Amino acid sequence: MRTTDLETHDSTLLSGQRRVVYALNDAGQYQGVHSAGWEPEEQAGLDEVDWFDHLRTECRARIAQGLDSPLRYHMYRLRLDESLLAEAVGLWSWRVKRHLEPKGFAALSPALRERYARVLGMAAQDLDRCD
Repeated sequence: MRTTDLETHDSTLLSGQRRVVYALNDAGQYQGVHSAGWEPEEQAGLDEVDWFDHLRTECRARIAQGLDSPLRYHMYRLRLDESLLAEAVGLWSWRVKRHLEPKGFAALSPALRERYARVLGMAAQDLDRCD
């Protein structure tokens, strides 16, 4: 894309902030250009937010049935997947996957609960709540 063709759209996701994107200038060289976003990117972001809200709603019902752990709910609340949560907490993905199940979550040590809580930005005693 050329700098002259760069579309600017005030994205609600960027909250008025601008970011740098790279486009070709008239000399055919890449140049950093400030952008407030563009419409397809904003729509994709809004679709992602809706998808995680849907997953969170489904997860809340599965928790009530005893099929999921509250950890999965909080993972979706922050729009994370298993691999991102594992990386943030510093655990292998297979361990996080086990903690997303009710039985594995119930067996969490206080130290692991604290690690998860710190990553999720909440108190360890609030991990059980899904509001």
